[in-house]
Amino acid sequence: MKYTSLLMVALYLGFGIYILQSSQEQMAFPQQYKYILGGMLVFYGLLRFVRAYQQYFKKNRRND
Repeated sequence: MKYTSLLMVALYLGFGIYILQSSQEQMAFPQQYKYILGGMLVFYGLLRFVRAYQQYFKKNRRND
């Protein structure tokens, strides 16, 4: 499950960066919509990374 979470993080971040960097010929959206959508995808990818890190990779300090 943790590798699936990391894969989704990479997909959200990658697609968000792609949208932010794409030209008008690649995506026929107005520039402000591309900024909003790309920013939301990057933010959500970062949020998923933090949650996956806390759930799967951070040691539980209460059990130490």
